[in-house]
Amino acid sequence: MSTQLQTTQQNTGITVQAQGGMVNYFPTASDWQMLWSIGQTALKSGLLPSGIKSPEAAAIIALKARELGIPVMMGFSHIHVISGKPTMSAELMQALARRNVPGLLINIIESTPKSASVEFVRPEKGSRPYVS
Repeated sequence: MSTQLQTTQQNTGITVQAQGGMVNYFPTASDWQMLWSIGQTALKSGLLPSGIKSPEAAAIIALKARELGIPVMMGFSHIHVISGKPTMSAELMQALARRNVPGLLINIIESTPKSASVEFVRPEKGSRPYVS
């Protein structure tokens, strides 16, 4: 599999050829308008987590969800702003790992309020477990 990416300009957005097709990493003006509209509507609904306080924050989380290839509402539920940075929840990290590495084994070795230890085993023959 080639790791080389092909970049093209398309409607003022920049798209990159990735596994699964073209992905537009920089939103076009119409994309921004849609993300802003989603952010405003979602915020007005009162159904967003309390940490999302502005339409701009909601739009950025919607953009992050789009970049990750997940539904916007899932992004609102599982992308949290920590120290000013959109960050994925542990559940979302696990879901994306399982989606992108079919057959991945994730074994929770230890889980306490102060520490956690997890073992990851890739499905490829000969892969060694990784403990973090």
